[in-house]
Amino acid sequence: MPVASYSLAQTAHGPWWYAWTDDGVCAAAQGELSEGEFVDRLDVLGLAEARRSDDAHPPESVDFSAVRGAFRRKVLEACSRIPEGEVRTYGQLAAECGSPGAARAVGTAMAQNPVPGRVPCHRVVRGDGHLGQYSAGGSVRKQEMLIREGVAVDDGRVPIGSAE
Repeated sequence: MPVASYSLAQTAHGPWWYAWTDDGVCAAAQGELSEGEFVDRLDVLGLAEARRSDDAHPPESVDFSAVRGAFRRKVLEACSRIPEGEVRTYGQLAAECGSPGAARAVGTAMAQNPVPGRVPCHRVVRGDGHLGQYSAGGSVRKQEMLIREGVAVDDGRVPIGSAE
């Protein structure tokens, strides 16, 4: 993987760390992480040579080249297209990726999402409408983010209707 730059950026969901290459953002994390903790994550991703940048505006594009597995990459790409203010279920995302029985695998891909600030895994919920977990801050953070985007959340659930 090429050398990456990283910085702390202010977003609608608070501060986020971003790392990027010439091809786009390749890693992200909530700003509550210390710089050292974020750099450690970059090292695990093979970005040991990442350099701090003064640019607090990372590119809009996402670099999926470090994501292992074609299905996982496909799931993250599909998730990145979920519009703000909308949700999908794990099963819907699995079906969209051509594997309708792979809801658990979609959940695993969401839990291992290296760029949660750009691949909005908080917009993916359980088939019964329950929010489920969120690896970048827990279910409370997931609920806060969805509400901020205009999603109706009631008692930890979103309306799914006949989604599945």
